[in-house]
Amino acid sequence: DYPDALAVGPVAGSANGPVMLVQKDVIPPSIADAVDDLDITIGYIIGGTSVVSETANTALRALITGNGAIGTITERWSGANRYETAVDVAEHGLLYRWIDLDTVGFATGLNFPDALGAGAALGSYGSPLLLTDTNALSPATATFLDDHEYEIGRVNSFGGTSVISATVYDAINAKIK
Repeated sequence: DYPDALAVGPVAGSANGPVMLVQKDVIPPSIADAVDDLDITIGYIIGGTSVVSETANTALRALITGNGAIGTITERWSGANRYETAVDVAEHGLLYRWIDLDTVGFATGLNFPDALGAGAALGSYGSPLLLTDTNALSPATATFLDDHEYEIGRVNSFGGTSVISATVYDAINAKIK
């Protein structure tokens, strides 16, 4: 689903890795060809099984194994909803040191245009994109901010107050130390 792809965009950009879109249960032939042509030996599934099924994961694992992969072949990054998935993506990006928290970007999780533009900018910064609701800071995003309050250098909000309200923007800034 688009929020998961948008959340991983900056991390993938920072890691110099492609984002490949699949169907829920099928790896399209063009993606299978790309996995083979690029000699990919590890894949990251973004989103739960309702977005990318275990059937698709099994097919992806078979493709990657064909490229000589050993050990962990695919790893799933997900949460119960789009906000939790974006946080899980950010946490993994930090764990693998593909991103840092000098800048953290925020966009609505309810529409894609602002987050699409944000992904390109944040990828060039090596920074994560977190998603939130328009009028209330999502609980997963609030928890991420609490957990990293002293690590975050600055925040960028993408979209006007009709997509991230002043109340949400203020709530984000109140959590940064």
